[in-house]
Amino acid sequence: MKEKKQIKNNFFKDCDVSKNIKVEFENPIYLEEVKIMHHTKIGQFSYMGKGALIGTMKEMGRYCSIAPGVKIGLGNHPIDYLSTHPLFFNSASMFDFYLKKNLMIGTHRTHAVIANEPIIGHDVWIGSDSIISRGVEIGHGAIIGANSFVNQNVPPYAIFAGNPAKLIKYRFSEEIIMQLLELQWWNLEIDLKNYKPYHDVEKIIEILKTYHDRANPEKLFLLNRKIYPIDYKFNNHR
Repeated sequence: MKEKKQIKNNFFKDCDVSKNIKVEFENPIYLEEVKIMHHTKIGQFSYMGKGALIGTMKEMGRYCSIAPGVKIGLGNHPIDYLSTHPLFFNSASMFDFYLKKNLMIGTHRTHAVIANEPIIGHDVWIGSDSIISRGVEIGHGAIIGANSFVNQNVPPYAIFAGNPAKLIKYRFSEEIIMQLLELQWWNLEIDLKNYKPYHDVEKIIEILKTYHDRANPEKLFLLNRKIYPIDYKFNNHR
């Protein structure tokens, strides 16, 4: 049985992290009662609600809003084996204690073929109780409706919903989307008072352009990119 690390601090509130799992994150993030089962990376200002689960996820970008109950990268079972049960494909089955006791362990079992880990872009909003399949990439600025099952890539700034999830519409016009992707505002140091009114995206785009027009790329106000391991001494950064 895997040991668990109970993490209690400003970044991970009552989270359940499997033993030897490495979580890298930018400061700050907020996860509450989230179960993490695989190595992952989480970007600045992202949060996950109660009961969310990361089975496997390569990375999550900045400013992501993950609602309670969302499940990302759950395990796959092969459909062309004799059985879909883990005993027939997983060499680390939860029933190994019984098999070893009764000398039933074989050498032919291997781990299931695992699709690529999901990737969550920047500024993504995933509604409550949605499921994100392995191998899926969710583009920057996308929205996933509540109770959706996402088994295909989601383009940037698209709104997907349903089971299986399908395109509903795009948040903005193609022109605005292209400008936002080019400006990559999530990589800039955000001074919120300069971004009002928040609903006037075209006006904010013009403000963002001034950052690029008046400075060389290396002089832009980039966010702090320091990565903290999960065992970082949080007491120094409360």
